[in-house]
Parts: sequence; C-alpha cells; structure tokens
Amino acid sequence: MKRLLYFLFFTLLSSKLFSQVQPRDQSRNDSLLIILKQGKTDSIRARAAFHLSKIWINIDSARGLKYLQQGNTLSKGNEYLNAIYRYQAIPSYRDEKEVNAILVIFRKYDHPDAWDYTYRVAINRVRWLINQALADKALAMLQRDIMPLAQKLKNPAYDAEIALEMGRSFVNQSMYNEAVPYLEKAVARYESIQPKEENLLYNHIHTLGSLANVYNLLERSPKADSTIRRANELLLIQPNLAQKLRITSFEAMHLLQNGNYQKAEKLINHTLANAKGVPPRYLLNLHFQGYKARAGLGDKQGALSLLKKSHPIDSIHLNPEKFGTVDLSELLPTYASAYEQIGDHKQATLYWKRYIKHRDSVSKDQIATQISNLEVQLRTQEKDAAIQHLKAEQNEITLRLKNQRIFTGLFTAAAILLLILLGFILYIYKSKQKINANRIHQLETDNQLKVTKALLEGEERERQRIGRDLHDGLGGTLAGIHIQLSESQQQRQGPTLDRAITQLEGSIAEIRRIARNMVPENLFHKGLDTALRDLCISFSTTETQIEYQSSELSDNLSNSIQTNLYRIVQELLSNALRHGKAKNIIVQCIQNEDTLLLTVEDDGLGFDTQNKQNLHGIGLKNIQSRVNYMQGQYAIESATGQGTTINIEIHVS
Repeated sequence: MKRLLYFLFFTLLSSKLFSQVQPRDQSRNDSLLIILKQGKTDSIRARAAFHLSKIWINIDSARGLKYLQQGNTLSKGNEYLNAIYRYQAIPSYRDEKEVNAILVIFRKYDHPDAWDYTYRVAINRVRWLINQALADKALAMLQRDIMPLAQKLKNPAYDAEIALEMGRSFVNQSMYNEAVPYLEKAVARYESIQPKEENLLYNHIHTLGSLANVYNLLERSPKADSTIRRANELLLIQPNLAQKLRITSFEAMHLLQNGNYQKAEKLINHTLANAKGVPPRYLLNLHFQGYKARAGLGDKQGALSLLKKSHPIDSIHLNPEKFGTVDLSELLPTYASAYEQIGDHKQATLYWKRYIKHRDSVSKDQIATQISNLEVQLRTQEKDAAIQHLKAEQNEITLRLKNQRIFTGLFTAAAILLLILLGFILYIYKSKQKINANRIHQLETDNQLKVTKALLEGEERERQRIGRDLHDGLGGTLAGIHIQLSESQQQRQGPTLDRAITQLEGSIAEIRRIARNMVPENLFHKGLDTALRDLCISFSTTETQIEYQSSELSDNLSNSIQTNLYRIVQELLSNALRHGKAKNIIVQCIQNEDTLLLTVEDDGLGFDTQNKQNLHGIGLKNIQSRVNYMQGQYAIESATGQGTTINIEIHVS
C-alpha cells in the first residue's frame, strides 16, 4: 500500500508547480495575438483565443481564463467551437454526463481536428477513472474509444500516452509486473520520437519517472538506475523543478534500497536546499525519504525529529492546502515504529491504537499482538521503576515481582508460539482447501467445455447435413418440377400456371437462402472477414442499414473460431432485427495481435438488463455457450429505448 501511495502522489504532481512568466514559444504567441485581432472571421479569431488560453493557463491563469471567455464569446452558437470551449473549461472529468455530451458533438465531425479533440477528452476521462481505481472502465474506454482514434491519427505520442495509461491502471491495482511492459513500451515510443517540444519532453521525463518507480517497487536495481540516469539527462535539456523533485525522490528510494543512506541523505538535502519556497505538499515524499535515510544511518532520535517536523501528525490532515491529501493509514504506523525504535513504548502503543481505529482493513490480529507485546513491555517498565524506588525497603516484593515478570514473559512467549502454530496450521488447511476447490472447478470447467464443444460440433454437422439435404434433395426436386412446369407453360398458357411457376421460383430461392445460412460456404472459401461482410449485406434491408467494420483480421484463425464468430454475429443480427426493430446496426470486428474484439451495436428497442428473464433467451444462451467454448468474455449494455451493445473479447493464440 505504501508503494502505491508513493506512485499515485508523484503521478498526480502537476507541471503547474513552478511556471515561467512568459511562454516558451513567444513567436507563436505573437502570431496568435495577430490572428485574434485581425482574423477574417469570428471562427478563426475564436480558435486563436482558445490556443492562447492553452498557452497561458499554466503561466497566468487569469490571462488564460480571459482568452477562454473571449473565445466563447466569438463562437456565437457554433456547436463545434462551443464544444472546444467546454473541453477547455471542464472543471473535472468526474462529470461523466458533461464528458459524454462533449464527445457526442466532436464525433459528429469526421475530420482529423475533431478526432484529435475526441482523443484528448477521452484520454483525460481515462486518467480520471484510473486515479479513482476504476481500472475496468478505463481499460474498456481505452479499447473502445481511444485505440481506434490513435490508429486513425497515427500520432506516435498518442501511442506512448495509451501505453502509459495502461501501465498506470495496473500499478493502481498493485500489479507491478503487468505494468512494466506497457511503461517500457511508452518509454521506447518517446525514445523513438526524440521529442523537442516542451510538453512532449515533459511527458517523456514523466514516463521515465513512472517506470523508475515501478522498477524500485520490484527491486530491479540496475534497470531503475539506468532509467533514473536517462531522466536526469533529459532534465538537463529541459529543467523542470516539479519533475526534478519527482525523479530525485525515486533516485533516493533507489539509493536507500541499496543501503546508500549517506549518499541518499546528501542528495535529498541538496535538492531541498534548491527548493526554497516550494509548498510543503510537494516535498512530503522527499522529507520522508530523508527520515528513512537518517534512520538507516542509526540516528533514530534524529529520524523521529525529521518526521515530526515534515509530517506533523496532529495537524497535517487538518491543513490540506499546505500539506495536500495525506493517508494517515501510512503515516500512523511510521510514527509508531519510530517511537518503538527509540524505546518509547507508551507513545508507540498510542499510535498503533490510532492506526487500528483509522484503518479497519489492516490485519487486526497482527497489530493487536504488537500492541499486546508493547503493553507487556510498558507494564514491565512501570514495575521496574517502582522496584527501583522501593528497592531498599521491599526486597521480598522485588523478588516476587521479578518472578512474576519472568512468568508473564514465558507465558506470553508460549501464547505467541501457540498462536503462530495455530495460524500456520490454519494457513495450510485453507491452502489445501483452495487447491482442491480450484481442481474441482477446473474439472467442471473442462467437462463443461467438452460438452459444449460436442454440442456445437454436433449442431454444426446437423446444419451442414440439413443444408445439403435442402440444397441437393428438396432443392433439386423443386428445380426439376420448375423445368417441367416451364415446358408445360410453353405449350399451354394460363394465369394459374404462371402463378404456380412464380411461387415455385420463390420457394426455390428461399430454400437456397436457408441452405446458405445452414452452410456458409464463403466462410471456408474466402475467410471470416468476407463472410461477415456478406452476412451483413444479406441482413440489410431498405429499412435497416448495417455497417460492417474490420481491422487486422488474420487469415489463420481456426475453422472452429471462425464458425463460432460467424454464428454469433448471425444470431445477434437476427435478434436486433426481430426483437430490437433496429434501424441502424454496426458490426465491428478488430484483431490486435492475439486478441479479437467483436462489437455489435444497434439503435433498437433495447431491454432491461436488470430483468434476468431478458437474459435467459435461447439465442443469448447459445451466444454465451459459444463464447465460453472459446474461453472469451461477453458483456451486454442495454436499456429500454436506448438500443443494445454486445461486446465480446476472445484470445485467438
């Protein structure tokens, strides 16, 4: 938890800490001012005002807001420009309704500028979701909305941002090993870009810091060292105090992990000396590393003094403007341990009790045992003091108290050993239970998959048999009847015979259509992509438009996966038309390496997903069975009157 706290603190550290008085690109600022004054149309002038607002908002907030309001005034009801204003003025990405409203407007416009704004709004929403520990929603938005935009925009910096956010989502769940590949990918992307622009260079340094922190948490010392050195090299190119504080903290953590306490303390003190006037909330972690360095050097009392000075426990949570948001669940145990190190068991006991009260989720048995030990030591100290005071007059009492102390210590030690033994036995028992439960679950899953496979394969064989029978048997018979009737028609004209031939031709066409649905020959001859496209065309009518989108579909997918995906889309289109009465349907099939994403979205009647009866239809059960057979994931998003979206993800390796 403490590692995660450090990571989040530095991820949220903003570049607003120390701003320059003038913009770095003064020529661009001057050009925009000319356009703002002399632009031919209000729209051009409004865009210039919005760009000026972005330049100045982190330098002079009042001036930045002035340009923002000026741009809003010049927009004069222009929907697109108003969306830009709302994007730059949005106070928080917590407001999902406002975020979606802005995205709806930008998505109406199909050009790179609109794509870019859509990407920026969406990526900011993802960052907020990750910071709120809503990783599932963040990852879904990344895959659904942001990755397709990044592919269209072809901006390598956006690829780096996406990889960084993927890494952050894993870090926030303490999944550090899973985070490393994404953070390394983000760094590699920035290294390939070799950014010169201020904001990209800042992001490059920031990403290096995030990767160095994870290396520290995983104790990968050589990699952490090389990453920190690279970040310091870039800081020489573009000095930035906020990033310098952040990188220095990670460097200090790295030195402390390797036992270089003196070097770490020297680095911290040098950095703090150059950070005069910085608000205390931005220096808390550096001070905390200083406390650890001082403690590591053996100066326990000095370490406690540093901690009390930088992290005043009784006032730090009452002054968020000065100290920011501080998690007392991390600070209280630190205080307790610091007092325990100097032998002040009374204060240590008080802080452990405060910690238990503050954090119910902490292992109460473990902390209660520590408090019990400290209370025993506290009682022993009090008895020792009394014995020293009455030693001359109460020798017999002293001997009795000493024996009682020994007995108490032995009893406590025996009790602790017994608890440890019981805990170990309980741990082994629980572990075996868990292993057996996992084995049973795996066996049940394997059996279910075998049954599902047999059912699906049997169903497919039956479909093929019926399709061949219809096509070769009944279809051939009807075709023969049609030929005979046509010959008769040439010899003998009549309305009844004409209607019979027309109806027979319709029956033959219907049988052929049913046979093709039973056995989609183009699926095996031309591949899944062509088969799905033809399927969408066949379901399209004058009343219902079906759009098919695909990307990177492999030609090497197994017949089983291709068949199941085809049947799933076939069932979903049928449901959308028959039950949903949809007018517009989008089928999207995207493959990203070994992951295949299938989405079918319609604007039909929709249904209430909270009503379990709506989810028990035969069609949805068949879809669920096919997804389970492919060991994929399946999600339904729908509401009455708002259409339905089905998302399916499978691994095709």
